[in-house]
Amino acid sequence: MPINNGTKINDFLSKQERPDIIFVTAYDSFAIEAIRLGAFDYIVKPIDRELFNNVLDRYFEEKDESTQEDRLSIVTHKGTSLIKFDDILFLSASGSYTEVVTSDKKIIASKPIKYFEERLPQNFTRVHRSHIINTDKVSGLNKKDSNWWVAFEESSIELPISRKYKS
Repeated sequence: MPINNGTKINDFLSKQERPDIIFVTAYDSFAIEAIRLGAFDYIVKPIDRELFNNVLDRYFEEKDESTQEDRLSIVTHKGTSLIKFDDILFLSASGSYTEVVTSDKKIIASKPIKYFEERLPQNFTRVHRSHIINTDKVSGLNKKDSNWWVAFEESSIELPISRKYKS
């Protein structure tokens, strides 16, 4: 940032418009100013990976606690989205990421599916190692060959039910 520095954010955004900020910088001289601006944390380079991970974990824990009870907080590479539980059709695992699917969009979350499984209400059920469904959105079960599939009211997508979760 050759002309400005991060502490000049007040010049560009109001407090309501300002995102949560974790400063990562080579300069420790701006720490007090950053904290006065409401920064979540201030990390001085070189970055200690464990410290960085602890700051991120603490941030996400606090964000999760502050979300409304009827919504799921989804952290992506673009920011944080709040999705109503009632809008979610299903969640699908993709390695250490999770795809959250509604009737009109898909959001790639930067957390594993196990993370979400612990935060979902009771109407969400795991039907496969890679899938958790909103049972309120299911229109039926279809048998194809010797396998069962979940069909949804608001989508043509069908998900497999594994033998482990069949009951």
